[in-house]
Amino acid sequence: MSKAKSDVMLGTLLCKWCNEIVGELDTEKVTLYYTQCKDGACRAAVDKEGVGHNEQAMADALL
Repeated sequence: MSKAKSDVMLGTLLCKWCNEIVGELDTEKVTLYYTQCKDGACRAAVDKEGVGHNEQAMADALL
């Protein structure tokens, strides 16, 4: 049985801060991957405090 390539993309890339869809991937099953989008507020959240304080930094950036 050979694998047929589908037009439906089952893998989704989501921004871990704003949940915006960043992209899609051709995967064998439904899969979510988290990354960071290019939005200024999301980038500021990472640059402001680093990995340990990102949730609070993102909340501050969106206010």
